[in-house]
Amino acid sequence: MTSSVQPTFHDGNPSTWRTALFAVNGFDNEMGYGLEDRSLGRRLEHIGVRGQRVRHRAICLHLEHERPYKTEAMLERNA
Repeated sequence: MTSSVQPTFHDGNPSTWRTALFAVNGFDNEMGYGLEDRSLGRRLEHIGVRGQRVRHRAICLHLEHERPYKTEAMLERNA
């Protein structure tokens, strides 16, 4: 079964090669909260790194935590 959904670099448990992260200068910490993973994913795509969907084939564990850094102003700025 094939999916018509394109793989993207965001949410959950994204990963890439260390050399690719260095090539695009990593995450943009100036963004604060929200969409910094999407920004990184777009920059990776621009240098030719393509996503791969691993849904139902990889284990992902998320620990719930507070997000004191998440503010309405940051969400508005990054929208």
